[in-house]
Amino acid sequence: MSEQNPIQSSVDAFVEWAKACPDEMAANAKVLGSSLDKLDASVRAQAEQAIAQVNQWIAEGQDKTKDVQAKGEASVAVAKADIEAMWTRFQNESDKWVELAKDQQATFQARAQAQVRAWQDVVDTYMRRNIMQDHITRTRLAGEPPHVMLVPRLRDIGLMEFDRAVEAIAEGRDCVEQALPMLRRYL
Repeated sequence: MSEQNPIQSSVDAFVEWAKACPDEMAANAKVLGSSLDKLDASVRAQAEQAIAQVNQWIAEGQDKTKDVQAKGEASVAVAKADIEAMWTRFQNESDKWVELAKDQQATFQARAQAQVRAWQDVVDTYMRRNIMQDHITRTRLAGEPPHVMLVPRLRDIGLMEFDRAVEAIAEGRDCVEQALPMLRRYL
């Protein structure tokens, strides 16, 4: 077996390590890039700048790796320190991205909750109006009672349960069919 040159093996170990850092950065940049369309415009611009910065760091790391391969052992220590500093900056930026994503999620949740409250206000207003209309109707009915009044049993069907329309229509038909003999007297 031939022995490997110790200087060459040190350079090879550095190259393997140095290639892993940009690969990790590229994977993270890809994940961030795939989420751009989900971000607000201002945050999207920040994310695009961050991706550009990461791509620049990747290029710098690849250049340093090539430089070490060309120059040999003497340049390993300096290049390793440079790549470690770049990696630290990348990790700090990654922490900012995580915070940015959390802020985006909090903003989305706040907007969703506001929308729910707005819809609830609409429903509450409609219900109050419906209660008022019901009171007016009862008052008028007390003053001028109808000859026949049909009231289908729909208490278990909510005001906004449009998906139960078939059930409500069937109940209305049953109510009319039950009242048909009385209705015929007035026709």
